[in-house]
Amino acid sequence: MSGVLTGKRALVTGSATGFGRATAELFAREGAHVVGMDLRFDGELYGVKPFQGDVTKGDDVTAAVQAAAGDDGLDILVANAGVILIDDLRSAKAEDWARVFDVNVLGMLRAFQAAALNMIDTGRAGKLLATASVSATRPYAEGGSYCASKAAVHSLVKSAALAFASDGITVNAIDPGPADTALYRNAMAKLSQTDYASGTSLAEHKAESASHVPLKRLADVDDIAQLYLFLASDASRYMTGATIAIDGGLALV
Repeated sequence: MSGVLTGKRALVTGSATGFGRATAELFAREGAHVVGMDLRFDGELYGVKPFQGDVTKGDDVTAAVQAAAGDDGLDILVANAGVILIDDLRSAKAEDWARVFDVNVLGMLRAFQAAALNMIDTGRAGKLLATASVSATRPYAEGGSYCASKAAVHSLVKSAALAFASDGITVNAIDPGPADTALYRNAMAKLSQTDYASGTSLAEHKAESASHVPLKRLADVDDIAQLYLFLASDASRYMTGATIAIDGGLALV
C-alpha cells in the first residue's frame, strides 16, 4: 500500500463483483473512503461501504453520491455498472436495447451529472472515470446492444470532458478486453444456448477468447483495477477525454 488516494472520497458503481469490486477494494487499500453501489451485495467488501441502489434510478444515484461525498465532497467516480445482452439483430427487441442503454449509457450519464454537480458545489477538481469496452470498436454479431452502448460511452466521455474542463474536472475511460468476470461468464453461458455456439462450454469460450489476444490470456480484475488507480491518482492530472485500451493487445489484431 502506497496510500496514493489517502484522504480522497470515491464512489464506484457496479461494485459487487468484477472490475468494480476489485477497483473499490484497491482504492480502499490506497487510503480512500470508498462507497460501492450495486443492486445487491453478497459478502463484505474490504474497506468499502456498500450502498444498495440502481443506476437507472436518479434518486438512487444522487443518494449514493452524497453517501460517498459526505460533507467534504466527492473526488472520484468510477461509473462501472453495466449489463450485457446476447441478442440476434434479426429478432432483437427495442425494449431490450432500451434496458441495456438505460444501464450502460444513461446510468453513466446520471452518475456523471450527480458526481460533477457535487464536485462543482464543493469546489473539488474531481475525476469522472468510466468502463467502456474494446467491443465499442470491435463489435460482435451477438452483442449489438452492448457494443452500441459502449460506443455511446466513448462519445459521452469526450463530451463530458469538454463540458466539465472549465470546472477542473477530468473525464476518462478504459476499454477492457475479455476478462474472467461474472459478467463475462454469464454472457458466455447465454451465448452457449444460441444456435451460433450451441453446446460450447465455458472453458472452450474462454480458450477461444484468449486465443485472439496477443498476450494469450484473459484479463484479471486486478489488471483493470490498477489502471483505474492510475487514472484516479494525481499521476493522470493532465489527462482528459481519453479512452485507454487494456486488452492484452487485442485492438492491434
